[in-house]
Amino acid sequence: MRWRKHYAAWTVYTRRGILQHLLNSLTAYGAPRIRAPKIRQPPPRPVIATQAEIAQALAIAKPHERLLILLCWQTALRSNEAATLTVSAWNREAHTVTTPTKGGKVRTLPVTNDIEEMLAAATACASSPDQPAIEALRGHRLSRHTMNIAWWKLKKKAGINPELRLHDLRRTTATNLYRISKDIRGVQEYLGHSQLQSTTHYLAPLGEQGLRELQKLLAFHSEVKQ
Repeated sequence: MRWRKHYAAWTVYTRRGILQHLLNSLTAYGAPRIRAPKIRQPPPRPVIATQAEIAQALAIAKPHERLLILLCWQTALRSNEAATLTVSAWNREAHTVTTPTKGGKVRTLPVTNDIEEMLAAATACASSPDQPAIEALRGHRLSRHTMNIAWWKLKKKAGINPELRLHDLRRTTATNLYRISKDIRGVQEYLGHSQLQSTTHYLAPLGEQGLRELQKLLAFHSEVKQ
């Protein structure tokens, strides 16, 4: 199981489920029943970005990196969804983008002025409507490996948390949206999750300070009036 060390805890947990599903399918065709090693469901990842960290990254990012960050942060797209978003996915009149997601579904999301500015620039230099906007801004294809290396270099140059992943920008938006709205169903819809359980595992733990803020709501420390 040495390969597990090279993957995030949630990646290992998810792939174990896929493996077990495959093994079950083979059993239906006469293969011996095999159980994949059990893996405990990991706790929610605690790492999210601060407003200052995002601002630092955006300040030095190249145009295509800036669009990638904005899409992962403001629209909470997964990094692969952001990287493959075509220029034709942008609806100028409706101020939205439409993109395919997991399970063959399609999501339409409102976009900010910052994103629209970058999409307009991408559209102007795109070779075709089906070209990914980030690729159009970069001038050539952006592989997943190259994207991750670029993000690592950008973090180092900006001096932000080295543990912060691109996917944590999506988690940041989910966590902040819930803390502001307290509407878990709204967060679920914003992220495009079909299962509410998936959404709850996106929310970062409160931490000590967050628990103190909740405790204040209970008024345990208020003075008792005579």
